[in-house]
Amino acid sequence: MKFLRKIYEIMGFLIILSMGLSSFAQQTKDENELLKKCEGYYKNGEYEKAIACYNEAINLIGDMKKLMNARMSLACTYFTINDLENAKEQVQKVLELNPSYRISIEEFVPPFVEYYRSLRNQLVVPVSLKSSPSNATIIVDGKVLGKTPIRTELFAKKIKIKLVKSGYLPYEGEITIVAGKENEILVDFGSGKHKNYNWKTLLVSSVIWTGLTYFILMFL
Repeated sequence: MKFLRKIYEIMGFLIILSMGLSSFAQQTKDENELLKKCEGYYKNGEYEKAIACYNEAINLIGDMKKLMNARMSLACTYFTINDLENAKEQVQKVLELNPSYRISIEEFVPPFVEYYRSLRNQLVVPVSLKSSPSNATIIVDGKVLGKTPIRTELFAKKIKIKLVKSGYLPYEGEITIVAGKENEILVDFGSGKHKNYNWKTLLVSSVIWTGLTYFILMFL
C-alpha cells in the first residue's frame, strides 16, 4: 500500500508539473503575440493603440528582460508623439531596474536612441565605492555588486547599502547618488570590529579555565 501511495504521489506531482509548464508556455505565447500586436500598431502609426497595448502587456509580463523591452518600446511610442514626460518616466523605470540597459538603432529609430542615451547619461552615473577595511562584500538595494573597492554605474537616487566582512560588524545605511557627476563613496566601518571565536578556541579556553578552577579548589 505504501508503494502504491508513493506512486500516486509521484504521478500527481508530474501532472501538476506538466500543467504548470503548459500554463507557462501558453502565457509566454500570449505575451509574444500581444507584443507583436503592439509593434504592429506602432509601425502602422496607430500610436494611441500602441500605447494602450504596451500598457496592457506591461501588466501581464513576468519576465524581467521582456518587461524592460516593453517599457522601452512604450517610451519610444511616447517619444514619437512628443510626449516627453511619459517617455522619460518609462526610461527611468527601465534604468532603475538595470542601469546598464542599452539600445541601438537596429531596435529603435535613431532620434529616440539619441534621446535615450542623453537621458541615460544624466540619470546613470559612475560610482566609485570604497570601504575601510577594504575587500568587503557590498550589497546595494539587495543586490550583491562584489568586493570593495569597486567602480560601477548606478541610477541617481537614494540607495540602501550594506557592507559585510568577516571579523567586523555589518554596516547598513542609505546614500544618495547624485545625478550628473561621478560619485565617490567611502564607508569606514572599521570601528565595528569584533572577534570571531570558533568552537576550537572556545573548547581550549573552557579546558584551561576548568583546570585552573580545579587546582585552586584543591589548595583551598
